[in-house]
Amino acid sequence: MMANELHWFLKIALGVDDIRHSGNRSLFDHLDGTARLLFDWEQGIHVTQAGLFHSIYGTTQFKHASFPIEGRHIIRRLIGAEAEELVFEFCTLDRSKFPWGVFLPPERRTQLYTIEAANLIDQNAPASSIWRLFTTTILPSRVAAECAAYAAAQPEVAEDAS
Repeated sequence: MMANELHWFLKIALGVDDIRHSGNRSLFDHLDGTARLLFDWEQGIHVTQAGLFHSIYGTTQFKHASFPIEGRHIIRRLIGAEAEELVFEFCTLDRSKFPWGVFLPPERRTQLYTIEAANLIDQNAPASSIWRLFTTTILPSRVAAECAAYAAAQPEVAEDAS
């Protein structure tokens, strides 16, 4: 499905443009920002589309469910089974206890940690959150480089370095 159709679904059908998320931004702005980072990092269509929908069912941190988890089959038809599976796992894993997802196959965990990196960077998360992902050594090299650059540019890191 084309990006414009997915944006329409999120904004018009689900109304995520009217839901506040991370400061003064809408949930749509955050979902789209996360997907744009993944696209820029060349993470492929499945990971990028999963980033666009990454919190649609609600998460342990963001409780608002924009779409009922019982309707997974509808999201699967929109973005494909592989992307929807990533969305489901991202929404249902408890990401507050690090490392999370250790029981998952390495490739799947890499994809989820990559989505988390984009999720956190889009929200201007503290560098410590990004460093934690970076030190797992499972991120693709392009994503690891972006995480390192982001974390190094944060004021808390610059202050610690002096």
